[in-house]
Amino acid sequence: MSIDKLSPWISVMTNIGVLIGIALLLFELSQNNQMLEIQSDDANFSHWTALNRTIATSPELADIVIRGNADLDALSPADLLRYGHYQTNYLNVLEHSYHAARRGHSVGTEEVYAAVLIDNLSYPGARAFYERYKMFFSEEFVSWADQLLSET
Repeated sequence: MSIDKLSPWISVMTNIGVLIGIALLLFELSQNNQMLEIQSDDANFSHWTALNRTIATSPELADIVIRGNADLDALSPADLLRYGHYQTNYLNVLEHSYHAARRGHSVGTEEVYAAVLIDNLSYPGARAFYERYKMFFSEEFVSWADQLLSET
């Protein structure tokens, strides 16, 4: 068999090999995306768990959060610092959860996170904290939160 007769077959086999390679690459990318979504959900769950564990295991911090939620300005400077760190972490996790839900990469939905936000910011001190420090969060999150709060 001459090279001229083999050339079309070699070209066809090469093209088939390329197509198989592309299909395998797409499958691998799909698997990686699924794994990243699972890892993102796990990380998000871990953040919520850590926040809840912090309150559950620290009566002192729980007391600060209760007092801060009631009246932010009544906290001592040291308590305000601790309250601020807790509330910032809470809002950061909520913001991350919101963005993940918007991308469809979250176990929770926007509605779930809206209820959590409204519940948290229904306390006067928490609302005052949010209003003072909302510039540290993304414009999209703040716009969403402000709209929800204006409707309640």
